[in-house]
Amino acid sequence: LITAFGGMKDYFLEFIPRSINLNSNINSEWTNDWTIFYLANWCAWAPISALFLGRLGVGYTVKQFIHFNLIYPALFSICWMSIFGATAIHLDVISDGGLYQIMIVKGEGSAMFTLFRKLPFGLISSFLALSMLFIAYVTAADSNISAMSALSSKGISPENPESAAWIKVIWGIVIGSVSFIMISTAGVDGIRILSVLGGFPALFLIILAAYGLLKLSWRARP
Repeated sequence: LITAFGGMKDYFLEFIPRSINLNSNINSEWTNDWTIFYLANWCAWAPISALFLGRLGVGYTVKQFIHFNLIYPALFSICWMSIFGATAIHLDVISDGGLYQIMIVKGEGSAMFTLFRKLPFGLISSFLALSMLFIAYVTAADSNISAMSALSSKGISPENPESAAWIKVIWGIVIGSVSFIMISTAGVDGIRILSVLGGFPALFLIILAAYGLLKLSWRARP
């Protein structure tokens, strides 16, 4: 709890300085690289995420949508990061940087399982973590495949929101194959490369969508 509240305090105090890199004492090269990756990642995901979230919002009030898609996931993330993040930091401190060295040499996955082995019921925790990761991946893949298939189809409407099954199968094979190849050959860095490559063309799509929105808004003026 002390680490969690300390982290929240630092977050609120350092949010603005670190967002604009104003006397934040953070390496400027890392800040610039991360900003470019983060923006490219969101440019790549924005069209699909917007379509998927829009479809989730059908039939719900704005208040319900905000609660279940913004507030509750954020609260869960705070609890998750506070518990496991603080535990990982504590273990790394008492092991004199041992957990960090494992992550550098063997990757983030090895560091995670090392952390679980240090906790009570480590085998059960590892199994539950793998199960949750699998469910999260399948859920995200299914929702995004559904959204991308809808973009590739005609006649999509609230009454007929799903595309043909064969289109979903094709997108599933493409995404699964690309993800497997990049993870197997380049690891997490491979996913980052894909994010940057996908974000660049998506940027122009977002610009066109913004232009279309402004044009519709101008026409709707009395």
